[in-house]
Amino acid sequence: TIYYDNVVLREVVRGVLASEDWNRRWVEDSAPAVRVVPPLVKVFPTDRCLSSQGSVSLAAARNEREAFQVIVAPSERDARQVKLRATDLAGPDGARLDASNIDLPVVGYVETTTRPPYDTPHMGWWPDPILDFLGPLDVAAGDLQSFWIRVHAPQGQAPGLYRGTLSVSAEGVGPVTFPLTVRVRSF
Repeated sequence: TIYYDNVVLREVVRGVLASEDWNRRWVEDSAPAVRVVPPLVKVFPTDRCLSSQGSVSLAAARNEREAFQVIVAPSERDARQVKLRATDLAGPDGARLDASNIDLPVVGYVETTTRPPYDTPHMGWWPDPILDFLGPLDVAAGDLQSFWIRVHAPQGQAPGLYRGTLSVSAEGVGPVTFPLTVRVRSF
């Protein structure tokens, strides 16, 4: 639960789903599973089997940013040099939402070692800082690593529906690609 001046703002949400729903292509290759989760879900490094959206659809006003998370979860071996890549998004009448408007930073973790004065469901590593200075990174087998994806619709972006893809790759494993759709509002 998130508190500010002793007021509850948001409960911490954890997703759980049976393991057979993990990304089959990567699991069969003993490579990391990839999940997509909403931005308000707290993803702890030792969570298991998070539920996932099959694709990503966002809506943003011009000059607004919207976010979601991509989770990488190696099962049997470490994932080396994990990286994400977004394509340009194609929109109406040839308009494009340039991939440079899509940030793909790593979520860092802060270790809590002292129990706070309020009730908390978790002690240990908490997801918190956005580490936009990190490049490809290694993820240990058995851990989860979250990436915080932010899509910016620039002030002058033409309104409409934009479509592209986001891919996740690791050393020695082909990319997992899924659709990314952004509706840019006219306000």
